Amino acid sequence: FPYTTLFRSGRYDFLRTTQTGIRLYWGWGMDTKRTFTGIVVSAASSEKPGMETLVLSCQDYMFILKNFPMLNSPFYDGMVYFYAIQNIVRRAGINDIEYLWDNTDDYFLPSGYAFTKPAAKFDDTQPLYECYKWILERAEACFYFDYDGIGRVRNLPGGLFSDSSAETPIAYFTRDPNSVDKIILLDEKNVEYDYSDTVNRIVVVSLERDTKNLILYTKSATAEEDMLLYKRIGYLEQAALGGFDEAVVYADRLSRRVFNVIRKASFKSIGSNSILYPLNFIVVDGDEFRLIGLTRNYSSESNDFIMEYNVEWVGGARGTGG
Repeated sequence: FPYTTLFRSGRYDFLRTTQTGIRLYWGWGMDTKRTFTGIVVSAASSEKPGMETLVLSCQDYMFILKNFPMLNSPFYDGMVYFYAIQNIVRRAGINDIEYLWDNTDDYFLPSGYAFTKPAAKFDDTQPLYECYKWILERAEACFYFDYDGIGRVRNLPGGLFSDSSAETPIAYFTRDPNSVDKIILLDEKNVEYDYSDTVNRIVVVSLERDTKNLILYTKSATAEEDMLLYKRIGYLEQAALGGFDEAVVYADRLSRRVFNVIRKASFKSIGSNSILYPLNFIVVDGDEFRLIGLTRNYSSESNDFIMEYNVEWVGGARGTGG
């Protein structure tokens, strides 16, 4: 964010040479609201007669986790996933972490069959970010820092298979300028249909839990489901399924996602009071999307507060929903 002063006072010179934490607020007078907590990662200044401008580049505490190596990783085999993530993040000195899990069952990390072959141990040089990301992918969860700098771990809204019936949309957007109960879009809405992750055949490989016999199951898209011109296989190796019936169910659920085309959209709106978090469900012109990215742009010069959204959904080529 830019800070501008009419005269060189030296008040913020320390930001150029010493990395520091920072909090950003938005508002007027005493009516302000904190919108960001993080650290300064770079500083640049420009000087003109009578005016100095200092531009700071800031990131949340994820920057620390991406640059902090694991070093002497313990075995996380069999742990509840949240406590493993909590241990990993606290290695970087970040202690404020909250657990927002609303499922009845926790996810336990896999366990190795021998002490010498752990299933959940990381390389010493691996960044902490990559370590907990590996866990989140298996737990169908997400982790982020809120505007207070508190780390939040929660299950993926709607699960891996985007079950929107399990989640209530957080916000509604529309291009209708006469709407009074929805957020109005600014300028244009861009929509893209992405086939890069679409397949028409799934191969699932697992092990029978008691006998350790190999399980191999293949599910192919029907003529109605097939969106591609050629055979493209999605391969999944998951020993934890433990049975043929489980492999069939998992492949059937996965097919609802990977047989479909990903519909992506980007748009803008005036800043709103809606508090949106990563991967929340929203509705845009009647279509459901999952929030992937959100950028807030504040301008004190023009008194503008603009929000830019990047969202996506599966099954876009077949119409509404996914």
